[in-house]
Amino acid sequence: MSRLAQLFLAAGITLFVNLVVWFVSFNLVGVTFERSLPSTLNNLMSVILFGIGLGQFLYLLPAAAYLIWRRRFLWLQGMTLGAVLTLFLNGGCWVLIASGR
Repeated sequence: MSRLAQLFLAAGITLFVNLVVWFVSFNLVGVTFERSLPSTLNNLMSVILFGIGLGQFLYLLPAAAYLIWRRRFLWLQGMTLGAVLTLFLNGGCWVLIASGR
């Protein structure tokens, strides 16, 4: 597999995992509105849902440490690219929400 393909594969995997984390958090927050769960769990899921950048730290930092340990720097670059793309997409969505459009 070429270096460019590995880079984009790692970025795509990161974007996919971010989407899964967002979807799971959204469903858990929806469940907490219907049921009475501890407020700590509700607050945690709300932060992960609405601050996907904060939620990324839960799995990106250990994954980055593992990739550095395994000396997979190209995969680390791809993962970082996926995280930055997620940051820009999330930021763009928040700008649209804040502007009221």
